[in-house]
Amino acid sequence: MNLKNYNHIVWDWNGTLLNDVDMCVNSMNFLLEKYNKPLINKEIYRNIFDFPVKDYYEKAGFDFDVLDFSIVGMEFIKKYNSQVKKQDLYANAKEIVHFFSQKNRTQIILSAREQEQLENEIAHFELLPYISKIIGLNNNFAFGKIENGINYLKNNKIETLKTILIGDTTHDADVAKAMQIDCILIANGHQNKDKLEKANVPIIDTILDLKKFF
Repeated sequence: MNLKNYNHIVWDWNGTLLNDVDMCVNSMNFLLEKYNKPLINKEIYRNIFDFPVKDYYEKAGFDFDVLDFSIVGMEFIKKYNSQVKKQDLYANAKEIVHFFSQKNRTQIILSAREQEQLENEIAHFELLPYISKIIGLNNNFAFGKIENGINYLKNNKIETLKTILIGDTTHDADVAKAMQIDCILIANGHQNKDKLEKANVPIIDTILDLKKFF
């Protein structure tokens, strides 16, 4: 794979550019402790995290025949939102985004984050000058990323063969497949490499490894 062949870079946000994995583990443990359930560690988290996120919550220990997922989910979001701007981008993430900008690649962020929160976070981390479009969701429960990606390509008449998605989960690979574009996954985000290998797409260890493909 040669990134010189792509004019458009579609970035996932959480776990790809934003280093929020530890915070997600801590936020989930906050809920697990509140509801008197066993805590998890980062290794367990990266093994069970998945989409739809309701399934991941159930793997973490929640029983939604007893609890209301929307209530628990909003409790997580509230805790997450209170901490997110205290996090950092991954090492070299801004360097890579700047690198693609210098190479005149169009860069889009396509995320399962709610739109307004996503825009605020990208502005906070000073990435707005490099990003041509920010595409988040109209909900807090990670529903709609695939549809948003497909609609963006269609509405902007973007050539799929010249577009690649960079993410950190098998769901990102599913999104790319639905969009009919290529995909690279980074193995230091929300899922471990064993899970990512099931997607059958190229996998790299860190975001800086992208330069090897250019």
